[in-house]
Amino acid sequence: MRRGAPHQRRFARGRLLIIFGPVLALGVFTVLLALAAGLLGFYRYEMYAVAVALGTMVMLLAVFLFYHQTSERRASERLLNRRCTRPRKSSDRARSNFSPSRP
Repeated sequence: MRRGAPHQRRFARGRLLIIFGPVLALGVFTVLLALAAGLLGFYRYEMYAVAVALGTMVMLLAVFLFYHQTSERRASERLLNRRCTRPRKSSDRARSNFSPSRP
């Protein structure tokens, strides 16, 4: 069975941060809410445990997503540099030799 075309896989990988961005925001909001509830004395130690666990998960997800985005950016820059510095074909050089000369 064949997977999707390479441009479709790249498109899906590039959208990870867009998809998980709201999840990160919700996680941070939940951590702040749990910390506030713990500071106000509502199930103090349980809320601290929830805040630490959720904060750790949000941090790990953020590190993974930004590492992935950085590696994607580096790969695209390498590809761009490779394409820009590619030597011209011999047919291009031959065409430039036959260009009209100045009088």
